[in-house]
Amino acid sequence: MVVRQLIGIGLIMIGMLFSSAPAQAGMPIFDNRYELLPVGDEVRDWKTKLIWQRCLVGQEWNGARCVGSPHKFTFAQARKLEEGGWRIPNKMELESILDQSGIKPTIHRRAFLGAGGNVWTSSSAGSVAYLVWATSFDYGFSYSALRGNGLYVRLVRG
Repeated sequence: MVVRQLIGIGLIMIGMLFSSAPAQAGMPIFDNRYELLPVGDEVRDWKTKLIWQRCLVGQEWNGARCVGSPHKFTFAQARKLEEGGWRIPNKMELESILDQSGIKPTIHRRAFLGAGGNVWTSSSAGSVAYLVWATSFDYGFSYSALRGNGLYVRLVRG
């Protein structure tokens, strides 16, 4: 009986150690998936293990929300923003934060504060050199965009 209880306790502890669910960190966690990190300008996605900037590039976090206007960049300009571990997400990563609940914009409104728009991915659109995948957070789908178009950027790391 005692051995069985010890084994049960051990299995519970191992499960807690390797769990992908967020630990109680004192920061808001939305939908048991998105955790706000301490400063509030970054969001950890426990499903994908990625850390996202809450604001689009060009906006700033003021402690309560994103302020200012997001900037639009060509694809070449957007690639120059990748530094310090931050990068442009690939198509699958960016699509992972689409919210298909039917509410526009189609991004988690509390984790990302309702920022919509068309956002670059780092994924080439097939064999055509001048096309790259972009994701529309206004309509909830990805499409091929010309590299010279001006689109928003949301950076990720992890």
